[in-house]
Amino acid sequence: MESTAITLQIIADVAIILLFLSLVVLVISLIKYLKIVAEKVEGISVNMSDLKPKIETSLDKINALSDNLSVLFENVNGQVDKVGIVVNKFSDTANDVLDLTNSLQKKVHNPLIEGANTISAISMGVKSFMDVWHSGKSRRIERKREKKVEELTESFEEFSKELEDVNAQIADLNSKD
Repeated sequence: MESTAITLQIIADVAIILLFLSLVVLVISLIKYLKIVAEKVEGISVNMSDLKPKIETSLDKINALSDNLSVLFENVNGQVDKVGIVVNKFSDTANDVLDLTNSLQKKVHNPLIEGANTISAISMGVKSFMDVWHSGKSRRIERKREKKVEELTESFEEFSKELEDVNAQIADLNSKD
Protein backbone atom coordinates (compact mmCIF):
# COMPACT_ATOMS: atom_id res chain seq x y z
CA MET A 1 0.00 0.00 0.00
CA GLU A 2 2.92 2.31 0.70
CA SER A 3 4.21 1.60 -2.79
CA THR A 4 0.90 2.87 -4.19
CA ALA A 5 1.32 6.14 -2.38
CA ILE A 6 4.92 6.41 -3.48
CA THR A 7 3.92 5.63 -7.06
CA LEU A 8 1.18 8.24 -6.98
CA GLN A 9 3.59 10.80 -5.52
CA ILE A 10 6.19 10.02 -8.20
CA ILE A 11 3.57 10.36 -10.93
CA ALA A 12 2.43 13.66 -9.45
CA ASP A 13 6.02 14.93 -9.27
CA VAL A 14 6.68 13.88 -12.88
CA ALA A 15 3.50 15.66 -14.01
CA ILE A 16 4.60 18.87 -12.29
CA ILE A 17 8.10 18.62 -13.78
CA LEU A 18 6.68 18.06 -17.27
CA LEU A 19 4.39 21.03 -16.89
CA PHE A 20 7.22 23.31 -15.87
CA LEU A 21 9.42 21.99 -18.68
CA SER A 22 6.69 22.82 -21.19
CA LEU A 23 6.45 26.30 -19.67
CA VAL A 24 10.22 26.74 -20.06
CA VAL A 25 10.01 25.62 -23.71
CA LEU A 26 7.22 28.12 -24.32
CA VAL A 27 9.25 30.95 -22.76
CA ILE A 28 12.34 29.99 -24.80
CA SER A 29 10.23 30.03 -27.96
CA LEU A 30 8.92 33.46 -27.13
CA ILE A 31 12.46 34.69 -26.46
CA LYS A 32 13.57 33.44 -29.88
CA TYR A 33 10.69 35.27 -31.55
CA LEU A 34 11.49 38.41 -29.62
CA LYS A 35 15.16 38.22 -30.71
CA ILE A 36 14.08 37.91 -34.34
CA VAL A 37 11.82 40.93 -33.97
CA ALA A 38 14.62 42.90 -32.28
CA GLU A 39 16.98 42.14 -35.17
CA LYS A 40 14.41 43.28 -37.72
CA VAL A 41 13.71 46.51 -35.81
CA GLU A 42 17.42 47.43 -35.86
CA GLY A 43 17.54 47.44 -39.67
CA ILE A 44 14.34 49.43 -40.35
CA SER A 45 14.23 52.94 -41.92
CA VAL A 46 11.05 54.85 -42.85
CA ASN A 47 9.74 58.08 -44.49
CA MET A 48 8.19 60.69 -42.13
CA SER A 49 5.25 61.92 -44.26
CA ASP A 50 2.80 59.32 -42.91
CA LEU A 51 4.59 58.82 -39.60
CA LYS A 52 1.92 59.97 -37.14
CA PRO A 53 -1.01 57.80 -38.34
CA LYS A 54 1.24 54.76 -38.71
CA ILE A 55 2.71 55.22 -35.24
CA GLU A 56 -0.77 55.48 -33.73
CA THR A 57 -1.82 52.32 -35.55
CA SER A 58 1.34 50.56 -34.42
CA LEU A 59 0.81 51.60 -30.82
CA ASP A 60 -2.74 50.23 -30.93
CA LYS A 61 -1.42 46.92 -32.22
CA ILE A 62 1.27 46.85 -29.53
CA ASN A 63 -1.38 47.38 -26.88
CA ALA A 64 -3.44 44.54 -28.34
CA LEU A 65 -0.35 42.33 -28.45
CA SER A 66 0.43 43.17 -24.84
CA ASP A 67 -3.13 42.29 -23.88
CA ASN A 68 -2.83 38.99 -25.77
CA LEU A 69 0.43 38.16 -23.98
CA SER A 70 -1.16 38.97 -20.63
CA VAL A 71 -4.10 36.69 -21.39
CA LEU A 72 -1.72 33.96 -22.56
CA PHE A 73 0.34 34.08 -19.37
CA GLU A 74 -2.79 34.24 -17.21
CA ASN A 75 -4.02 31.08 -18.97
CA VAL A 76 -0.69 29.36 -18.40
CA ASN A 77 -0.69 30.33 -14.72
CA GLY A 78 -4.28 29.13 -14.37
CA GLN A 79 -3.40 25.77 -15.91
CA VAL A 80 -0.40 25.38 -13.60
CA ASP A 81 -2.64 26.08 -10.62
CA LYS A 82 -5.23 23.56 -11.82
CA VAL A 83 -2.60 20.86 -12.25
CA GLY A 84 -1.28 21.56 -8.75
CA ILE A 85 -4.78 21.22 -7.29
CA VAL A 86 -5.37 17.94 -9.14
CA VAL A 87 -2.02 16.57 -7.96
CA ASN A 88 -2.80 17.55 -4.36
CA LYS A 89 -6.21 15.88 -4.56
CA PHE A 90 -4.65 12.67 -5.86
CA SER A 91 -2.04 12.79 -3.11
CA ASP A 92 -4.71 13.35 -0.44
CA THR A 93 -6.76 10.50 -1.86
CA ALA A 94 -3.75 8.19 -1.79
CA ASN A 95 -3.06 9.13 1.84
CA ASP A 96 -6.69 8.51 2.76
CA VAL A 97 -6.59 5.11 1.06
CA LEU A 98 -3.45 4.20 3.03
CA ASP A 99 -5.06 5.23 6.32
CA LEU A 100 -8.17 3.23 5.50
CA THR A 101 -6.11 0.20 4.57
CA ASN A 102 -4.18 0.30 7.87
CA SER A 103 -7.42 0.60 9.82
CA LEU A 104 -9.02 -2.30 7.96
CA GLN A 105 -6.01 -4.52 8.50
CA LYS A 106 -6.27 -4.03 12.25
CA LYS A 107 -10.04 -4.59 12.53
CA VAL A 108 -11.16 -6.82 9.67
CA HIS A 109 -10.47 -10.41 8.69
CA ASN A 110 -8.63 -11.51 5.56
CA PRO A 111 -11.68 -11.65 3.22
CA LEU A 112 -12.42 -7.98 3.85
CA ILE A 113 -8.75 -7.08 3.34
CA GLU A 114 -9.02 -8.69 -0.09
CA GLY A 115 -12.04 -6.45 -0.76
CA ALA A 116 -9.97 -3.38 0.14
CA ASN A 117 -7.31 -4.50 -2.32
CA THR A 118 -10.00 -4.67 -5.00
CA ILE A 119 -11.10 -1.14 -4.16
CA SER A 120 -7.47 0.01 -4.40
CA ALA A 121 -7.21 -1.53 -7.87
CA ILE A 122 -10.36 0.29 -8.94
CA SER A 123 -8.90 3.53 -7.57
CA MET A 124 -5.76 3.01 -9.64
CA GLY A 125 -7.90 2.38 -12.72
CA VAL A 126 -9.79 5.62 -12.13
CA LYS A 127 -6.50 7.45 -11.68
CA SER A 128 -5.20 5.98 -14.94
CA PHE A 129 -8.40 7.05 -16.68
CA MET A 130 -8.07 10.56 -15.23
CA ASP A 131 -4.43 10.74 -16.35
CA VAL A 132 -5.43 9.81 -19.90
CA TRP A 133 -8.31 12.27 -19.81
CA HIS A 134 -6.09 15.08 -18.53
CA SER A 135 -3.41 14.38 -21.12
CA GLY A 136 -6.02 14.91 -23.87
CA LYS A 137 -7.04 18.14 -22.20
CA SER A 138 -3.39 19.21 -22.02
CA ARG A 139 -2.98 18.62 -25.76
CA ARG A 140 -6.00 20.81 -26.47
CA ILE A 141 -4.57 23.55 -24.28
CA GLU A 142 -1.18 23.24 -26.02
CA ARG A 143 -2.86 23.62 -29.44
CA LYS A 144 -4.59 26.77 -28.20
CA ARG A 145 -1.26 28.11 -26.97
CA GLU A 146 0.39 27.37 -30.30
CA LYS A 147 -2.40 29.16 -32.15
CA LYS A 148 -2.00 32.18 -29.85
CA VAL A 149 1.77 32.21 -30.49
CA GLU A 150 1.08 32.18 -34.26
CA GLU A 151 -1.29 35.13 -33.87
CA LEU A 152 1.32 37.00 -31.86
CA THR A 153 3.99 36.27 -34.46
CA GLU A 154 1.75 37.62 -37.21
CA SER A 155 1.12 40.76 -35.17
CA PHE A 156 4.87 41.19 -34.69
CA GLU A 157 5.48 40.78 -38.42
CA GLU A 158 2.81 43.36 -39.31
CA PHE A 159 4.28 45.76 -36.77
CA SER A 160 7.78 45.23 -38.21
CA LYS A 161 6.58 45.98 -41.74
CA GLU A 162 4.88 49.18 -40.64
CA LEU A 163 7.93 50.22 -38.65
CA GLU A 164 10.10 49.62 -41.74
CA ASP A 165 7.85 51.93 -43.74
CA VAL A 166 8.01 54.64 -41.07
CA ASN A 167 11.81 54.39 -40.78
CA ALA A 168 12.18 54.55 -44.59
CA GLN A 169 10.11 57.74 -44.65
CA ILE A 170 12.25 59.25 -41.87
CA ALA A 171 15.45 58.36 -43.74
CA ASP A 172 14.12 59.95 -46.95
CA LEU A 173 13.27 63.17 -45.10
CA ASN A 174 16.68 63.17 -43.40
CA SER A 175 18.44 62.69 -46.74
CA LYS A 176 16.49 65.62 -48.25
CA ASP A 177 17.75 67.92 -45.45
